[in-house]
Amino acid sequence: MKIIKLIALTCATTLVLFAAQLLLSDVLKMYQNNTLKDSLTAFELLEKEANNGSNDAAFLLATAYQNGKIGTVDSQS
Repeated sequence: MKIIKLIALTCATTLVLFAAQLLLSDVLKMYQNNTLKDSLTAFELLEKEANNGSNDAAFLLATAYQNGKIGTVDSQS
């Protein structure tokens, strides 16, 4: 019975990680199409994933701020 629970947990974790990667892919498309500013949900997802340790999300969030895709353009660069 413990092995079945372990397999179920592993499958669930894999699905969650796969779903998160798909969502980040959608956010990246929004970034490329300059529509990231229009979606509060996408911004919240990106920020949440970055805070949870996703390097991809952190990089995308940082460049979005730097390039004015979110907020104003960072003139310090």
